[in-house]
Amino acid sequence: MTDQNHPPGRPPRPWVSTRRRYSAMSLVTRKTSCVDCAKAESYDETEGCRQSRPEGRAHLARRCSGRSRPSPAFILHAHESKEQQLPLPILNGLRILDLTHFLAGPAVTRLIADLGAEIIKVESIQHFDGSRPMNTPPGPGSHELSAAYNFFNANKQGITLDLKNARGVALALELASVCDAVIENFPTGTIDRLGLDAATLRRANPSIVIISMAGYGQVGPWSQYPSFATTLAMLGGAYGMTGRPGSQPTTPNVGGVDPMNGVLGANALMMALMRRRRTGHGVHIDYAQLEATTSLLGEAVADSSVNRRVAQRRGNHHPVAAPHGIYPCREEESWISIAVFDDAQFRSLCDVMDRPDLAADPRFDSPASRRDNIPELDESIAEWTREQEQYDVVSQLQTRGIASGVVHSSKSIWHDPHLQSLGMIEEVERPISGKKGNMRPELGLSGERSPTRPAPTLGQHNKWAFGELLAHSTDEIEALERDQVIGTDPLTTRV
Repeated sequence: MTDQNHPPGRPPRPWVSTRRRYSAMSLVTRKTSCVDCAKAESYDETEGCRQSRPEGRAHLARRCSGRSRPSPAFILHAHESKEQQLPLPILNGLRILDLTHFLAGPAVTRLIADLGAEIIKVESIQHFDGSRPMNTPPGPGSHELSAAYNFFNANKQGITLDLKNARGVALALELASVCDAVIENFPTGTIDRLGLDAATLRRANPSIVIISMAGYGQVGPWSQYPSFATTLAMLGGAYGMTGRPGSQPTTPNVGGVDPMNGVLGANALMMALMRRRRTGHGVHIDYAQLEATTSLLGEAVADSSVNRRVAQRRGNHHPVAAPHGIYPCREEESWISIAVFDDAQFRSLCDVMDRPDLAADPRFDSPASRRDNIPELDESIAEWTREQEQYDVVSQLQTRGIASGVVHSSKSIWHDPHLQSLGMIEEVERPISGKKGNMRPELGLSGERSPTRPAPTLGQHNKWAFGELLAHSTDEIEALERDQVIGTDPLTTRV
């Protein structure tokens, strides 16, 4: 959109440049339900964010209070802390109804699945998970080839269920009655309109735990707005400080805040299950992803509040360490990181580089002076690393106590010898996509890791869920398939 009210002869200005930031965001999100929009917050602005502290904000149906104490040996099945041999998988017997989609919600249930919980992931043939079309080639079966879907939905059972159909909703309630928890990340109000609101779920299962993961939460002035990872990271301030000095805010080419929301969302689910174990009552947790995203900036927000310093974009540099950056190596597209925190480490770096002149240069004789002259120092280091082989130079530096590491690509990381020694690299075979590389579960006890099961194909476990688990007859299941309440073949490529 452009500004139509501008002097003749001048190129039209972008429409957003004619609006205040909150005004533009509000207009876009009010006028369309499918466009997510956010302003890039700086650290000091997040403290005054209109959605940050809505009146009456409640995380739990009844708020829990707690005191810090040593963690128990096992969070669910131990009445008191004591040494014990924990079996793998440790969440065996826990069953979760997973109504999440895209990345943040599935990241929660992937972590829980890795620990042995039974996750029943719900999609539909009318509207499958939004991560399925991500970066996939066109053609039949492409909805099964998404790397994002396959990673975040491993170790789960997959079913289809049309939640806009009354029979589909009834079946979802049947599933909820035999599950410990339901988790969803629909926009606020969606789950209510489907007929799966908290009160209805509690009638089906009075002790059910419900986790709602809307981007802005269930209450507050922005609660009805759509959201996406990028908008949440911008509003939370994370991307406002990402980028080079003088540049615009930059979005990293990774999952961003979604994996972090997965970890904190899994914590919220475990907290709710612990509470239920103590009280016998279920709970509805309003998990606002924006709050979790903003929590990343605790240190910076505190610095802004206490010291009145607003952190600036600084590229690869560091407020204390110098040098601190990414440097090129001999091979094409090969890089290493180097971080030096004190004078002894800097002298060791100069020894490895065979550059005693740098160690003696007054411009580099202290951390502060090195930070003041970082462009010249970075160029000297880069001139040296360009002649080095990536792993060799990292080994030389680490041997001398200098923090350094290889900068991996998504391809080279599979060949990293240390990750291979940790057992993180494995191959998983799956229908349609075949045998592919995979990262094993991050969590293991005493060196043990449970093997990874591939992500389910669309509707793969329908017969198990509706036949074995809910005891519906073959005729009933076939009728559901004929009426497209369930199925295995998508009716659309939209999400």
